[in-house]
Amino acid sequence: MEGRPVSDDAHMDKLADWLSGTWGERPDTMEIIHRERTVWPGSPNTEVEVLFCRYGQPSGYRGIGITGEGVMPYAFTPVEAIAGAFDWDAVPIADLKCCHAGMQFYLQDTVAQQLAGAPAAPGGITEEDRAAEAEMKAYRPEVQGLIRVLRLGDWPIFLFRQHTEEYGDEIYVTDGGDGHAFTLDDPISAFGPEWFFLGDFFFQVVAQMPPQPS
Repeated sequence: MEGRPVSDDAHMDKLADWLSGTWGERPDTMEIIHRERTVWPGSPNTEVEVLFCRYGQPSGYRGIGITGEGVMPYAFTPVEAIAGAFDWDAVPIADLKCCHAGMQFYLQDTVAQQLAGAPAAPGGITEEDRAAEAEMKAYRPEVQGLIRVLRLGDWPIFLFRQHTEEYGDEIYVTDGGDGHAFTLDDPISAFGPEWFFLGDFFFQVVAQMPPQPS
């Protein structure tokens, strides 16, 4: 038996509660700017309703957050945005969706591994990571150095600093296969390119898998 649909106000309240815990105060303005039904981490074979909300804090800060059915409420808050030099209107909803999905996919996978008793992933940059960095530099001369590593179990995702004549300084994210490059003024560079990488993996691979038999 299906439950009663959750209202838009209830979804926005969920995001407002999260923002209150983060900012110490609830937003004084909120509006839904985009909604869609889509697969989402936690329910990769069932579409759920995802809402993007523009909000304003009493301090004057304006941002965009996510909430919805089975969606963890969250809002990326880049330093550039707090400083007032960030154009939220220039951020495509598709990019926001991908970054949010990637982060939530990572959190859910990490919790699942912890509950299963999997050993904690090593922190920082390991000797194996440095070896991967050397291989990447030999393969891609534009790569300058390793910035950080995100791990899902034994799956490392590398973020490199690189420079090209065409685009200048960039962040290149890869797991050793095909990767994504982002200029430093791309909003994704402020959110975390690793989240976009994981979100793209989720929508291109995980969400396309057939349902598992119960």
